[in-house]
Amino acid sequence: MPPKQTGRGASASRSRGRGSAPPPSRGVPSSTRIGSTPSVASAPTTSRSTNIQAAEHVTTVAVRRPGIGKTGTSIKLLTNHFGLTIQSPIIYHYDVAFLPESTILPRRVTQDLVQALKAKHPDVLQNVVHDGRKNIYSSTRLPFEGDRQEYHISLTPTPPPGTTTNGRTPKVYRIRISKTDQEINSEVLTRFVNGEMSYTTDVQVAINCLNVVLSMNIVENPNFTTNGRSFYGSGEKTNIGQGLELWRGYFQSVRPAPGRMLLNLDISTGLMYQSGPLLNLCAAHLGMQASDLANVSHEEAKSLTSFLFGLRVKTTQGNGNSSGALRGIRRFSPTAASSTMFKTREGVQQSVAQYFREAYGRSLRYPHLPCVELGTGAVIPLEMCEVPPGQIKRGQPPSDLTKSMVEFATRAPAERFQSIRQAQQVLGLHSSPYHTPFGVEIGNQLVGVEGRMLSAPTLVYSNNEKVTPRPGMGTWVMDSKKFYRPGMVDGWAIMVFDVQQRFPIPVVKEVGQKLQEMCTRLGVQGFNPEPGAIEYGNPQGNIGQQLRDLGARFMKANRNKPPSLLLIILKERSHVYAAVKHFGDMQVGVVTQCLLEKKCQRGNDQYFLNVALKVNVKLGGINVTPSTQSLPLLGDPSNPVLILGADAVHPDPGSQGRPSFTAVVGSVDSLASKYVAVARPQRSGQEIIENMKDMTKRIIETYKSYRLNVEKKSPAAAWPKKIIMFRDGVSEGQFPEVIEKEIPRLRDACAELGIDPKITFIVVGKRHHIRFIPENAQAGDKKGNVKAGTIVDTDIVHPIEFDWYAVSHAGILGTSRPAHYTVLWDDNGFSADVLQQLAYALCHVYARCTRSVSIPAPTYYADVVCTRANTHYDPTGPFRYSEGTHISDTRSAEAVLEEYQRHFRPVHANTFFKMYFM
Repeated sequence: MPPKQTGRGASASRSRGRGSAPPPSRGVPSSTRIGSTPSVASAPTTSRSTNIQAAEHVTTVAVRRPGIGKTGTSIKLLTNHFGLTIQSPIIYHYDVAFLPESTILPRRVTQDLVQALKAKHPDVLQNVVHDGRKNIYSSTRLPFEGDRQEYHISLTPTPPPGTTTNGRTPKVYRIRISKTDQEINSEVLTRFVNGEMSYTTDVQVAINCLNVVLSMNIVENPNFTTNGRSFYGSGEKTNIGQGLELWRGYFQSVRPAPGRMLLNLDISTGLMYQSGPLLNLCAAHLGMQASDLANVSHEEAKSLTSFLFGLRVKTTQGNGNSSGALRGIRRFSPTAASSTMFKTREGVQQSVAQYFREAYGRSLRYPHLPCVELGTGAVIPLEMCEVPPGQIKRGQPPSDLTKSMVEFATRAPAERFQSIRQAQQVLGLHSSPYHTPFGVEIGNQLVGVEGRMLSAPTLVYSNNEKVTPRPGMGTWVMDSKKFYRPGMVDGWAIMVFDVQQRFPIPVVKEVGQKLQEMCTRLGVQGFNPEPGAIEYGNPQGNIGQQLRDLGARFMKANRNKPPSLLLIILKERSHVYAAVKHFGDMQVGVVTQCLLEKKCQRGNDQYFLNVALKVNVKLGGINVTPSTQSLPLLGDPSNPVLILGADAVHPDPGSQGRPSFTAVVGSVDSLASKYVAVARPQRSGQEIIENMKDMTKRIIETYKSYRLNVEKKSPAAAWPKKIIMFRDGVSEGQFPEVIEKEIPRLRDACAELGIDPKITFIVVGKRHHIRFIPENAQAGDKKGNVKAGTIVDTDIVHPIEFDWYAVSHAGILGTSRPAHYTVLWDDNGFSADVLQQLAYALCHVYARCTRSVSIPAPTYYADVVCTRANTHYDPTGPFRYSEGTHISDTRSAEAVLEEYQRHFRPVHANTFFKMYFM
């Protein structure tokens, strides 16, 4: 069933999902309307609060902006954008083909080839720019006969006199450059940002062209490493161990805004391989001496294969000279060079060490050490490989290095914005030879924007006791208040996964007593001062069986009644944590709360308060709710609202065979403070949630059941009349697919249940580079960040679509990152104020803390459920999900996914109705 009303492709008369036309525009200054002149005006440094009214014929992907918000106190901000003036002639678009047509080359090779071509033919190609793939842009029409030209080029330089190429003929590439039918006129950007034109392929190509023009001078600079739109230099870097380095760099991107084009500039951090001898890199990754590589275990060899896969190395030729060419590593070969045998072209069996001795007249220094296999199939000793600097390490850093990465990447607001101001000089943005031919000029000043400070919602605890977070700080103190709805502990036990000598019984009892006292103070009922049992477990043993034995001993001493809470004390967060969660959440349906020794042993009241917050919601309680006065949308009994959150997370690159995990969470109570969750595995790398219908259907049924049986609503008032989804993790390019697939699946779930609620679908984005700083430092918080509650829905947002940025939390480290909200669908016809207030209020009901968080609680919960989805797999079963899980390449992706789905154990019935994921 397709979506019923508007969203993608909405015209002016169908802009909000309810057939409402947009409100009158607040006007666009005449200086920004260029008309037929092929230019886009430079952005002024002051804010303008423009609200573009789109023409009737203009279609959109997301919902049209219904107007800008009006509530809150005005505040002047600066943002990390610079104005762009584009006064260009026609730009010509050319296709680049590497012949024969079936040739597929890595992006770095195509970049090198076009750069070599430009150096060889500067009279023709000097001012063209190349995107690294198949597109070349030129500000003039190239003098090609028939608008097509073929070139031959080699990346191997002619050898100096007296040297050889080892008998190899340099590879010559054939390149054909052909003019396309598309000619780019910057007038399309003028019309688009002023609401006079839809977002078409012409607009997309023009923006892509601008990004290429502005980055070309940096891409061609050998002192920078390029990764997408980020550029890293080696001037500021640090080694964080395990063969990894962090490099400071910059990010830049052209973005359309109301009435103007802007350049977004930010600092960026790149994770790089440690350069130098490959031997040293391998040793550093495993934390051992190079000589110890001769005795690596099977698991260590697998780790090195995963770590090194795709890394490019230079090989040395025995005499110390480099071969020049870079080759990618396919795998780590743990066999010694002296023992690795292969057959020569003459059919003779020979060891790798012997080959290098005979071919280059020099014996290996370390013939007993391993080799690597390159993508070409060649097996090369580690000692003969060199790692050039500036190679990006894909994926996330190891968890034990996260702290180092955060410390390096963290920059205070003033320091960050100073670096952003300096970025133009560092990147050479005002000295690029490409800007003038393409008519591009970048402003020197940061763009000013007008923001608004929203008031925090009033929060309600037990007995209708209320508290208002500190203005602009997003924090509050419970004092003597109790949980809005306390849970109950009907017996509890403790298991310590460590030796008694390190964590003795008196310390265990003290930790348990502190938690019991804190929970009781906050209203949790039935929490006896003494645990029913205390046991010590073996971290290397069967975790689930040990917990079963603990439960059996508890039941024997408590009239066959099982405990409702298991307190687990861990020496460190390891495989034990996942095993505990699988046992409690999936197998038996008992609440488990894990504590780390080093934290709980010296934990103060704040620590145990934070633990109690998690324990209460796991027991089925509710910590706090927003007041209906602050959120009248949730207080209307005739229009019950269901709040959903959804996310998908994906395995790191190189994680063979692993699936992606998806999660949908939903509120079940009237005040959107208690949530249930459903998780599923799906095809690796797929962002669109395949099982959206079934997952949301179960949540809607649970919502109805809770309202009937717990809140005692009538059957007619039990079903939701409005559904508001906060969807995490979707990029702008995926918006159309979300509208075409996920929203219809949500509608199908409702249809199967016989209901037809009005749906509002909002994407919450975190992976962007937009930052704010107060224009006046006195208007910020103590660290210089903008205050919690800051909203920006003008100046730098989409020209006509319904989006806004919100800083809902007080910055703790570095510069606060705002959340970016985009309304993809809106049957309810909500105003900007209603949705902005709702999203901000939901940032205050995150159960783990007494402070507002950066994104709405349901979005946060969905992310948490996804990241702990591995606990759905039995660690002792036939199919185990672990960090080292790799599936054989001989099996089809469908067969692998089917196995993951078959072994994915659902949450226990007792656990499902509680917030077990906290």
